[in-house]
Amino acid sequence: MVRLIAEIANKFHWNVTDLKNMNVDELLVWHAEVVRIVQLENESSR
Repeated sequence: MVRLIAEIANKFHWNVTDLKNMNVDELLVWHAEVVRIVQLENESSR
């Protein structure tokens, strides 16, 4: 899971510092993207 989040962060060229500096709207968008990708990963692994 952590590895997946790191891959997503790399995909968007984000790092942990960027995440700490994000506002709530940006974090919500990022979280939604994480959830979407996790769901895609789960569906493709079935």
